[in-house]
Amino acid sequence: VEGERDARTLASLRDPGCAKSESEIAEALTGHWREEQLFVLAQTIQLWDFCRALMRKCDQKIESLVKTMPVRTCARSEVSRSKPRKNQVSFDGRTLLHERLGVDLTQIKGLEVLTVLTVISECGMDLSRFPTDKHYVSWLGLAPGTKKSGHRVLSSRSRRTTNRAATALRLAAQSLLRSDSELGAFGRALRARIGAEKAITAVAAKLARRIYMSLQTGRVFQDRGASYHDHQHHDRHLASLHKRARRLGMQLVPLQLSA
Repeated sequence: VEGERDARTLASLRDPGCAKSESEIAEALTGHWREEQLFVLAQTIQLWDFCRALMRKCDQKIESLVKTMPVRTCARSEVSRSKPRKNQVSFDGRTLLHERLGVDLTQIKGLEVLTVLTVISECGMDLSRFPTDKHYVSWLGLAPGTKKSGHRVLSSRSRRTTNRAATALRLAAQSLLRSDSELGAFGRALRARIGAEKAITAVAAKLARRIYMSLQTGRVFQDRGASYHDHQHHDRHLASLHKRARRLGMQLVPLQLSA
């Protein structure tokens, strides 16, 4: 837009994470520079700069509102080793939320600053009005439905809701399905059995329970890894086989593997 036309000079500005190499980008930038295309590019850049300015103002407003909340603890910011997501806030929301909530919810696997901000904007910081975590999950619309007739379950589908907190937790749960975590292994096992949609809702419900218990007890629920869930699944399956064998009057005997 500023008049630079050398393809190699432009290709040298590529982001290190770009899939194409510098030579491939330089080859793609070799051609005719049409006036109408440059005009559209200039308009797009101005639109992007305008949107970035609005997002910065929005972040400043969110930061000022969070700072008005009472401080519960003196938190020390820890340097995160994970790569920051592009849609996160520009200020140190982790420390601010830790000070106001009394617990660092971003330590829960799958929760980012923006997710926590969305949840507390809908539910508030005091969840004492919910007697148990089950009430909280039901209010979010993440609990199974109870549509019955004559003691017969007609549908267990979760009720549809426009709750922004539930939507944010579902997005977090969707990302967890690809992670090496306890909830990731739990979600993948459910996805293979009941489908992706119900598995995401179930993982989101577990995230909501962890948020509730962390805010109520002041202790962060630590993820125990995918291997923990796999061991639990193995133990439950083995206990079920022992139970079925006893009903049939038999006994399971482990194989003696030769060395």
